[in-house]
Amino acid sequence: MVDFKILKISHGTYFFSLEDHKFMLQHRLASVHPNTSAMGVSGTTQYENFINAKKGDVFFICRSNESVNVIGMFRDERPLHSLMKNHYEEWIDREFIVLYEPQDKNNYDKTKDKWWLPGNNSTCNEVKNNEFHLFEEKILMPAFGKNIEELEEKRSQELKKLEMSISDISKIQSVFDELSQNDLKIFEIINNLSQIEKLKIYYEYSSKGDIDKQPVVSLRKKNIQYLVESNSPLTKEKVEELKKEVANQFDKNVFQSWSSYFRILYPIYYHQYKTDVVRSIKNLINDTRKDLDIESFTKSNFVHFDGAQNQGFNRVWFAIYNSSHKNQKSAKQLFFNIYNGGYEFGLLSHKNPSINKLISSQNFDYQELLEVYRKFIPEIKEDDNTKYTEMNDLKELLEYKKQIILQGPPGTGKTYTAKDLAEFIVNDTVSINKKEQAEYISKCNQIDIIQFHPAYTYEDFIRGIITEPFGDKVIYTSKDKLFLEMVEKASRNSNPHILIIDEINRANLSSVLGELIYALEYRNESFKSMYANKQGIYEITIPENLYIIGTMNTADRSVGHLDYALRRRFAFYDILPKNFEQEEAFQSELFQLVSRLFVKEIKSSTAELEASEHLSLEFQDRPQDIWLGHSYFFKKENMDFSLQLKYEIVPILQEYVKDGILNNTEAVAQIIKDLLKYQDVNS
Repeated sequence: MVDFKILKISHGTYFFSLEDHKFMLQHRLASVHPNTSAMGVSGTTQYENFINAKKGDVFFICRSNESVNVIGMFRDERPLHSLMKNHYEEWIDREFIVLYEPQDKNNYDKTKDKWWLPGNNSTCNEVKNNEFHLFEEKILMPAFGKNIEELEEKRSQELKKLEMSISDISKIQSVFDELSQNDLKIFEIINNLSQIEKLKIYYEYSSKGDIDKQPVVSLRKKNIQYLVESNSPLTKEKVEELKKEVANQFDKNVFQSWSSYFRILYPIYYHQYKTDVVRSIKNLINDTRKDLDIESFTKSNFVHFDGAQNQGFNRVWFAIYNSSHKNQKSAKQLFFNIYNGGYEFGLLSHKNPSINKLISSQNFDYQELLEVYRKFIPEIKEDDNTKYTEMNDLKELLEYKKQIILQGPPGTGKTYTAKDLAEFIVNDTVSINKKEQAEYISKCNQIDIIQFHPAYTYEDFIRGIITEPFGDKVIYTSKDKLFLEMVEKASRNSNPHILIIDEINRANLSSVLGELIYALEYRNESFKSMYANKQGIYEITIPENLYIIGTMNTADRSVGHLDYALRRRFAFYDILPKNFEQEEAFQSELFQLVSRLFVKEIKSSTAELEASEHLSLEFQDRPQDIWLGHSYFFKKENMDFSLQLKYEIVPILQEYVKDGILNNTEAVAQIIKDLLKYQDVNS
């Protein structure tokens, strides 16, 4: 069964003169008007049949019922505003490749038996698969002397000629190299594009809808429109003129960072190749994963000449990596790179560059690629990131927001999580042995920890005035405190620097942070400190690579809430109690019994939590704020757990009842009594 469509396209005598018809065939163009409606009860218009046809779909063109003139194949999926001047404003064309010229253009079935026959008053109708034999009988054999098998073979041959190879992409990459280094070369290339190519690009930009709020897209559209409608070449002076025209529609200088003509105009050159480049790279990735038998545990990512932000890029690369990773940045990769007119492939790790094993070659050999990749399959398979899923989520959040607060009730491990995250960001791992972790953090120049308390001030945290001996006198001078010391360290290099602030909400944050509240949001912009430094300079700039991790006890009602201005500068992440039932030292049964005071069922997501009926109305919406944490239920080494139960768990629950967090009911009292029974049984 064939895998392509066959369409009838009629260039009717009412709309196309004989000269028009010859013009379209000469330029290898088929044309349909967008208002061409559906036939019969079809839910698809004839224009939709035309515009949605795929690259490689086949059609025949007839001139009403006078003749059948060609069997063609769509060469791409890029329509264009009609090349014919009298049709330009309204009709849409598509470029094709000739498969067969007719042997006898008048020898075909001239009846109206089928919608797709030339004798029927239709413009673009599909020949259904089950009627291919009728198409062969009524048109293909009599007019062209061919059968369906021959047509299929001819189509396959022509389609293969259109395939973009990796070598073809390398040649395009060489052009992008030149364009990125010679900003004016782009004008030479795009001014030499054919009119058909320009019309294809203009069609795409005309189809984008409302782009008034997209200055760069608007500018690109105006440039291609000028190329289409003007007889003059595009120049840098004309681009600057169109820039001003677009910029006048906006309040700010929207093109401040768009001085490069390459960045603005590269899509006009790349448009003709983009679909095939993307398809070719995807096919290479899919074939590679299939032939290496690694589909079940890998995924991939790739970047082509658009770059990550549609600003132009002079490389094409892909990465295949363990699917447990959120993206390739944290993973070991089977890497492939087209650059400098050649290829680079092998094992790549951004986290640990010392293990990189990349091969460079001027020629692409797929079998060599597979042979190299096979050596690294075990490393990719073992690079399981499942255990670091939460760390990766937190890292991504912190990199986005720059400062986060880990919030939750006592005993959920907020401080442990903060230390784990800091170590993970700096060292790409998390120590299992917490004593070793503490030693690592104490020696690490990129991590500092501080604990806030109610008496903590701006002068303690950022900069303050101190006295210093000066001969037999004392003088007053300013001194940078922990935060500005971290700023200084982070400013020296691009490595991440982490400041952990434990119990961040115990201090009066608005007072402690002062003008820093503004600076946290607007990194790399200077702000004035209350005090000048020893050089008399007030300005301070917080670098992008300084991150803040705060911890906050949500059950502590003795401290004030964060105001909205502060909350806007931080991202908040809930650290929930967990049931470590697989851990021998964890008292899982007891944890579940106590948890019923707070939630109806233990869940790992805040969205799924439902408050217990034992909880006061104040905490019905957020039971996670006061739910007793799991650390209370780990038996300490060489200690009787009954001591923890009697002097830690029961007293805090009784305090919750006293404070009105838990309802003072017989049911709550009974659960607390049951805890004591648990103590008696297990003491």
